[in-house]
Amino acid sequence: MQFQLAGIRFRLVPTTNGVADRVTRERYAPYEAPAAAPPLRIVDLAVSTLTIPADAAQTGAEVTYERRGNVIHVGRLDFRGTIDLDAGRVEVAFAGVGGAQSFLRIACSVLLAPLGGVIIHSCSVLREGRAYLFVGESGAGKTTIARLSAPSLILSDEVSAIVPVVPSEDVYWCHATPFWGDLADGLDEEGRRATLKEQPAAAPLARILFPRKILFPREDTRDTVVPVSPSDAFMELAREAFAFGDDDATLTAITATCGRLAERVPAADLHFRKTPEFWSCITA
Repeated sequence: MQFQLAGIRFRLVPTTNGVADRVTRERYAPYEAPAAAPPLRIVDLAVSTLTIPADAAQTGAEVTYERRGNVIHVGRLDFRGTIDLDAGRVEVAFAGVGGAQSFLRIACSVLLAPLGGVIIHSCSVLREGRAYLFVGESGAGKTTIARLSAPSLILSDEVSAIVPVVPSEDVYWCHATPFWGDLADGLDEEGRRATLKEQPAAAPLARILFPRKILFPREDTRDTVVPVSPSDAFMELAREAFAFGDDDATLTAITATCGRLAERVPAADLHFRKTPEFWSCITA
């Protein structure tokens, strides 16, 4: 099996560990089809299961991260993994799909960094062939925007990947990821069942927006887009980019990517009500 996440193609190494293999295949089956953009890198992925000691159930919630040369070791109570940047090999033992998800999110961030890509805490929506990125912390309105954007394809409501088409070029694409937030619960705001459309979709990044919810709109309140400076956009992007541990090489690369994005992609604050009409001021 091969699946593509955030522009990285993972080749699942044959294993005798039936449980880990089945969990991986089932979770990432929607990303098995060829993506719209070719992969930036291909890596091998070896999976196995991890048993959590009974006496450790209340401890070990924090992620450990250690870099030795170009080999990175990461772990948490529910996963232990290694990322070998030179060999192009990733190994992980996990307890449940949550552990696999957390590890692969870190792996994607680490693998993309030297290639000019970044994983960002954001919602992303594909609309008329272009991607729009809504960047913000929890509570900023990312999931609300995702729900209001139907029937457009939601690439993610929580974690998006931004990668250059070619590492030396300044054209960026936004990729879907399986790292969903509240939409993964399967219910919309009215409690109705919502269906995620997961696939390895990607599109050119048209605009970066920073949601600012209008909490008490008046009758004459309108949705507005207010352009922000590259320096302000950089600060927002750098704050919401995923980086782990004391890893200067990865952090430097991620910071540089946020700087290039802020300079090359139009960015703005989006002041919006909880209605789909906000799209009219974005795409105008």
